[in-house]
Amino acid sequence: MLIISIVTKPTNCDTCPNDTFSNFKVGNLSKCYWLFTSQKEGIGWNRYRNSTVIMGFCHGLQTSMGCGNTSSICVQTYNGTGANETKNYSVGKLIPNKNPYSTIKGNTGTDFKANFNSGANYTKKDNKTCALKSEVYFQCNRNMKWKPVDAGKTAFLPANYITNVTFDESNCKFTVYVQYEGACTAIAPPQPIPEDNSLSLGSILIIIFVVVVSTYFLFGCTFKFCYGFRGPEVLPHSEFWIDLPVLITDGIAFTLKCGKTDMARNYDGI
Repeated sequence: MLIISIVTKPTNCDTCPNDTFSNFKVGNLSKCYWLFTSQKEGIGWNRYRNSTVIMGFCHGLQTSMGCGNTSSICVQTYNGTGANETKNYSVGKLIPNKNPYSTIKGNTGTDFKANFNSGANYTKKDNKTCALKSEVYFQCNRNMKWKPVDAGKTAFLPANYITNVTFDESNCKFTVYVQYEGACTAIAPPQPIPEDNSLSLGSILIIIFVVVVSTYFLFGCTFKFCYGFRGPEVLPHSEFWIDLPVLITDGIAFTLKCGKTDMARNYDGI
């Protein structure tokens, strides 16, 4: 059985986000150490024997973890002698003043990952050597809540939090896929529809009408007043405005009578 442990340092480095990175929650990753077990692939002589992987996001590991305090990921695996002896592989180092997180395109949207390079030299089966490197992919799953413990302590993750663990010897790359609630971007609340404060067509027409009528009466009355008109005659087109109520009354009566004229008045006229 392959045992994999992922560890994070309890405090943040200068370039690590304290809470969020590109709308992802990353604060929990630096609050404590993380540990999980898996029967996936490891590194070394027998990659499917028991192994332990220790990881620190944004921080070098503790010296007692076996790979030195400049290592970010340390893989501890059996050396193949048959005894319970382990060999340590540093598969990524912390680069000072560099944020290890970056965004990637996932199956259901945008995910994020952590990259660590410049690990220890590794001798492959063809006797060629390479520098080990590692990546941790965080996949969105709102049910997988990583609950940190006190700083400096270790929090255990259930096996179902781990999607996959692989080691590509040709590229010397160790990869871990984990499910993490913090990899789900927050669902933004619906934005209120901004109020349209512009004037409607009807309002514009009313304003134009009021301005035109006011101008008409103002200049008309002023003009006639200057020419000596007084009383109702000072109104522009005064005869029309004086007769307007009578014309309106006649129009209403004509409409109510459906256009019929008063025969008695016609005969009286004759």
